[in-house]
Amino acid sequence: LAEGLGAPLELAAELRERSYGAWEGQLFAGLRAREEEEVARGHTRVERRPPDGESISDVFERVAKVEARVRDELGRARSLAVIA
Repeated sequence: LAEGLGAPLELAAELRERSYGAWEGQLFAGLRAREEEEVARGHTRVERRPPDGESISDVFERVAKVEARVRDELGRARSLAVIA
């Protein structure tokens, strides 16, 4: 796409998918009991972090840093497309 438009292409490792850590590859049904324990401890879904993984909040924070960096580099006069 970038080549066809003559636009620069930047790959950002920070835009990778969420890491589910120890839960990676496991069925949701098997994790449900663990999720309920997290809720009982007062963690919201956005705050829950799988062992050795990332919470949704972690992902939002990581992506927001990239967005801020790219906007600073491009300035307001440029368009930006993020494709996953």
